[in-house]
Amino acid sequence: MRLPKPFFAVLPLSLIYPTFGFTPPTQPPTKYPTNSPSSSPSSSPSSSPTTNQATPGPTDGPTAGPTAGPTSGPTSGPTSGPTSGPTSGLTTDDCEVHPELLDSAGAPVDFPTDAIKVISSDGSTVEFLVTQLFEHSLLGGPVDMFSVAYRDTLTSTECDTREKVYYDDEKLYKAVCFEGYAEISLYVSVGDDFDPMECETCTTPSDDSKDLVAFHFQIHCEPVCEVPEPEEPPTAQCTKEVEPLFLESIGAPVDLPADAVKVISSDGDSVQFLVSQLFEHSLAEGPIEMLSVSYRDTLSSTECDTRENVYYNDEKLYDAVCFDGFADISLYVSVGDDFDPTECETCSTPAKDATDLVAFHFQIPCTPICPTVLDCMDDIHPELLDATGAQIDLPPDAIKLVSSDGETIEFVVSQLFEHSLADGPIDMLSVFYHDSITSTECDTRENVYYDDEKLYKAVCFDGFAVMSLYVSVGDDFDPMECETCTTPTDQSKDLVAFSFQTPCKPICPTPEPTEAPVCEADIELLGSVGDTKYPDLPITILDQNVDSVTFQITNTFSDTASIYTQFDKKDEECEEETNVHPWDDSITYTATCMQLAPITVIHIYITDTEALDTFGDDAEIPKCCKAGDNPAVQYTFKLYCESQCGPMDRRLLPEDEMVAISEILKKDEPDTIQHLRTRSRF
Repeated sequence: MRLPKPFFAVLPLSLIYPTFGFTPPTQPPTKYPTNSPSSSPSSSPSSSPTTNQATPGPTDGPTAGPTAGPTSGPTSGPTSGPTSGPTSGLTTDDCEVHPELLDSAGAPVDFPTDAIKVISSDGSTVEFLVTQLFEHSLLGGPVDMFSVAYRDTLTSTECDTREKVYYDDEKLYKAVCFEGYAEISLYVSVGDDFDPMECETCTTPSDDSKDLVAFHFQIHCEPVCEVPEPEEPPTAQCTKEVEPLFLESIGAPVDLPADAVKVISSDGDSVQFLVSQLFEHSLAEGPIEMLSVSYRDTLSSTECDTRENVYYNDEKLYDAVCFDGFADISLYVSVGDDFDPTECETCSTPAKDATDLVAFHFQIPCTPICPTVLDCMDDIHPELLDATGAQIDLPPDAIKLVSSDGETIEFVVSQLFEHSLADGPIDMLSVFYHDSITSTECDTRENVYYDDEKLYKAVCFDGFAVMSLYVSVGDDFDPMECETCTTPTDQSKDLVAFSFQTPCKPICPTPEPTEAPVCEADIELLGSVGDTKYPDLPITILDQNVDSVTFQITNTFSDTASIYTQFDKKDEECEEETNVHPWDDSITYTATCMQLAPITVIHIYITDTEALDTFGDDAEIPKCCKAGDNPAVQYTFKLYCESQCGPMDRRLLPEDEMVAISEILKKDEPDTIQHLRTRSRF
């Protein structure tokens, strides 16, 4: 309720009453004597003696001198001038501003600590938080009326009144400062005889009142100091983990299950926490009818999240805002058979002797959680925890881990049950896993054939990823009667369940293989046909042993080309690769080595590239390659099947090489043999 002040109340008296030889009357008499005489005598005596009582509200104008004590509430407008001296007892405590309690009137009730907190102050306004912390309301129920009076502008006051205000309820306000202070009053109903219909809000009660109390404050309007930025930011203190601090439980005598509230993350300003329904009585009796979670979602508001029919192991993730280094959380859980959700107000603390509702109150320290530095593992294998149902062994490699980064894992599930090779596909295969911290996925497939596989991604929790496989077996399995991802009985003959867990440590990166030094003596150009020489050597040895050599051919020209390759003395066979891109499309082959000497000869034909010359590049590509008539070049290489850069006893004598080469080339014309024997190292 806003109480406007007339415009003339803020004008100087000289403008309201011009001095035409007449003195304006003084303000109405006060109801109790002041500490000093008036500045001038009144024009007539008072009609009756004053009483020693506070005025019921602000005066209509400034008094001629200071009053004996503070007024009972904020004035409806600014006074015409400063007070005669500063008030005592208010400090800013090194930049922290605290409200100063000036007076209380009415019922003898103590003001709770921290019921008013200053959030910010800039010299012109203050933001303050009012919290209902009167402990009698925990047992007696909500406060019937709760009013806050404050100056919302320089010329008006606001009276914010709420009814049925529960314990820990809070609201943020913004008050305007005048002469360095903001004046605030709280009016709170107490006792059983309070009647809101007979009460005028924001009105100071009599001293002997038993059902209403008023508290009057002032707040210093100095700006809250800003902490200067340090030249070098200090290392933030963090902790490995944060545990919720259990404060109390009220209502039905039920114990809180371990791990019902878990802190997931904390950065100092907010916390993420997971609430799990782990009350074991719900396993036999069915879901809990109501589970409510109360937490601060902003600095000035709270959230009450209520769910009905919550099953065992159901969970939900929340984000709570921190205040004064803590996040306050409450859980409200229905228990017993007499609970009636229609008669229950959610997030309301029950009576101490309640039998159908219990409340658990927590605080979570807002200390930041240190980043986890995870050791990596070279190899991670899923760990089989349990098998239930039909007596079937799990095939090796049915589950394989593909990747792990510490937060999620990727795994492949393969259908490798050998009985399905003869009996046909498996009727049903289900995979159960966490797809997020708060939800699970049951992926079910029917008629799954042998060697069929699928990739999954599971979220880790507490350092592990948990997954289960459900597989139908036998001839009596009926998918219409089966509930997917449901653990079978131990006596089941047509369904088996396998449960696993996998550590969520990252897989160590595989070190890049160290390239063996290239032995230039292992590759030798025996000869070429055509004028164009390759820009870079087109052949590379990948692996050597006495019996074979694995090599790679690369297009080292600047545009695409067709490459035809012959080896192993297979004159009627040709390896064909067309449209080979420069450097990218390498081709790998393995050639057999000669019996007479550990060497082999490779013929490479390159055509269909603009890098070749129409007249000079006239190599003939074997007919079996089915190449076109475009210009072509031929390169013939000798590859060693044992490195010639090793010990001397492995090196071949030149005469042994020539015998082996002649064995390959003896079918060729003598002039061709002579041409190819003109060896040229690359």
